[in-house]
Amino acid sequence: MFSNKDGSVSAQSQVIEAADKSTSGKVEYIKVSTSAEDYTVHVRDKIKLVEVSETYLNGQLQNKIIVSEGGKRVTSIGRDHETGKLVGTTWLLPKNIAAENERILKISLLEKQKEELKLKKWNMTQTLKEAGRSLQQVTSEQTDQKEIVYIDGLTGLPVKREIYLKDAQGEWKKDTEKIEEYKYFESLPFQFLSIENVGIFLKTITEILFCVHFSDYSYN
Repeated sequence: MFSNKDGSVSAQSQVIEAADKSTSGKVEYIKVSTSAEDYTVHVRDKIKLVEVSETYLNGQLQNKIIVSEGGKRVTSIGRDHETGKLVGTTWLLPKNIAAENERILKISLLEKQKEELKLKKWNMTQTLKEAGRSLQQVTSEQTDQKEIVYIDGLTGLPVKREIYLKDAQGEWKKDTEKIEEYKYFESLPFQFLSIENVGIFLKTITEILFCVHFSDYSYN
C-alpha cells in the first residue's frame, strides 16, 4: 500500500508512461471488449494514412468504417434494418474535411486517451498477480463515478478498465468492465481492408448530401 500523496504521484506517472508507450507503433491495433462476443476494434496505419473501425455484437460484424486514400475516402458498411444483411456505401469527402483527416491520421490513435489520462488524478491501490502477470491497479474517483485501471507491469499498457457508479444509497456499483488489448503491426493486415463479407458491391455516392468527420470514429 502507498500513502495518498505518494500513491497519487506514483500512479499518475505510471499511467502517463503507459499512454506514452502506447504511441510508438507504425500500425496501431486496439480491441476493447465488454464480453467475449461484444467488442470494437480500431486499427490505424499512420504511414499509409488508413484507419478501420469495426463493431461486433454476439460475435457478428455490425458495422465497419474504412477511411482510406489519405483521409479522402470513407467506406461505410452496416446491417440493413429490414434484411439484416451487410450493405455498404463509399464516397469521397470534400477537400477541407479530407485534409483534416489526413492530419489526424498521422497522430497516434491513443493521443486522445493519453491526454485524458494525464488530466486525471490517480491513486495507487495495489499490485496484483493475474495469469502470471504483475498488474498495477490505479483508481480515479469523482463524486459519483470511480474508474479502476489495471496496468501490465511488463508492457506498461492498460489491460482492463472498470467503471463504478454510485447508487441511490451511495454504494458503488459496477457499471461496465472493459478488457483492452494493444498490438502493433509492421503493415495493416489485409482482412481489415477486405469487404468480401458484405456480399454485394459497394454503392458509390457521387453527390455528397452529408459529410461525416473522421474524428467521429476516433477511439474512446
